[in-house]
Amino acid sequence: MRFLIVLILASSFQMTFQNLVTIPLTKKEIEREPMKQNRNFLQAFSVDTLYNNQQMSYYGTIQVGSQNQTFNVIFDTGSNQLWLPSKNCIQSYNCQGLNQYYDCSPSNGCSLTTKAFSLQYGKGQVSGYIATTSVGVCGLQQVQQSFLLVSTAQDFANIKSDGLLGLGMYDSINGDNKNSFVTNMVQNGIIQEAMFSFYLGFGKSDSQLIFGGFDPKKVADTSQIYFHQVKLNGQKGDSQRWSIQVSIVNFKSFSYTLSIGQNIAIVDSGTSLIALSSDLYIKFVSYLVSNYNVYKTLDGFYYTSCSTSLPNLNFILQDVNGISRQYSIPSSFYYISSQGQCIIGIQSLPSGIQDVQIILGDIFMRRYVSLFSYTNSTVGLSLSVADPDDDYTNSPLEGWQIALIIVGGLLVIGIVSYCLYRKAKERRERNRNYLNQQLLSQQNYFQGQGVVIGGNYQNQQQNRQQYNYFQGQGVVIGGSVNNPNNNNQNIVYGQPVQG
Repeated sequence: MRFLIVLILASSFQMTFQNLVTIPLTKKEIEREPMKQNRNFLQAFSVDTLYNNQQMSYYGTIQVGSQNQTFNVIFDTGSNQLWLPSKNCIQSYNCQGLNQYYDCSPSNGCSLTTKAFSLQYGKGQVSGYIATTSVGVCGLQQVQQSFLLVSTAQDFANIKSDGLLGLGMYDSINGDNKNSFVTNMVQNGIIQEAMFSFYLGFGKSDSQLIFGGFDPKKVADTSQIYFHQVKLNGQKGDSQRWSIQVSIVNFKSFSYTLSIGQNIAIVDSGTSLIALSSDLYIKFVSYLVSNYNVYKTLDGFYYTSCSTSLPNLNFILQDVNGISRQYSIPSSFYYISSQGQCIIGIQSLPSGIQDVQIILGDIFMRRYVSLFSYTNSTVGLSLSVADPDDDYTNSPLEGWQIALIIVGGLLVIGIVSYCLYRKAKERRERNRNYLNQQLLSQQNYFQGQGVVIGGNYQNQQQNRQQYNYFQGQGVVIGGSVNNPNNNNQNIVYGQPVQG
């Protein structure tokens, strides 16, 4: 049985869970001097930044085939196989909710078999045929990996990704050795340590999936990493999961002891919430409702006011040394804000799941960094540095909305500036017209007075009268005497009278 409870949540709480979008994975490498006996290894380990989608899921990318086609997938510790939609599945609308398809062809390094295979999840099912191609992560060297090429998919309408990569202990369809994807990476010298780790944060892009190690900066105290033995069933197949044993679950005065054989938990990156067995869940919510202001939604979840601080939910596990370790989840970690209320991120396991009693999903993994070791068959847990105050979903606006507001603000500023410019220009035009009118009025006035404008007489009638007057006085106009009857007085215009 595989687990992908996020699909159930997506259909039940559409107001919170319908925005399941795929987010790219950006490569970041940590440099480390390789060990002497492993100098042929490509690198010690590789760190990738996972992108958080509304605290409901974490997505990354893989590269597939000789053409390095990129697919967005969920990295799921609760399942084992890689699956991708086929071309026919997408084009025939048999894979609704999935996006890209992989065209399995020899030219793309893919070999398709006639062996049918199907995978059943908590909600949803995929069916198709087994194929083999090269697969890589983080831009690293690819490995040959068998996978399920999906021809039909049911109940995946809200997943909004291209597929899923299982990170279980074994992969039953991957050849005779049934190697997991991570084991293949080790055997091909791509990473040194047969392990991977998750750090899930509250920010948009502060989460990490690390192949071959863990990031000590994401752990609150590296001296307090406690390892828990995986319960082995002797089978090298899909039935072997990252199963650890929980002895007690408590919540304030509520305490529930799990019996041996019915105390299996898995740390599952493919599940959004914490899921409890039906019996445990019924007793837990009965105590919750009886003692706190908690209410039930129409979808069967419970919620309370976000201002209410509920007690820690505690899980007690024995480590590899037989010491009991308590892992506490504060309400700030298991609250999911939705429409002004806080959903309690704890639910009942789907019916039909018998061999697992508790699923510690993303809520638990945000509180504790999780280390999965193939070499030692252990799951390590350590308090994370993740802080609920960094929850990017608490912002009333998404990044694209903020950008849109900025662009809109700049546009408004531009329009206002243009309008002010137009008004200023119109004002200048009015002032210029006013001055021109004033000048024209004055010009007309001076013309009426015979004032020389531009060096010319503008009143020809007055000019003629003055001209006749000076002629009558014997004034020389242009150097000639204009009064022949007065020869004794040669008056030269502009000169003293000679006489």
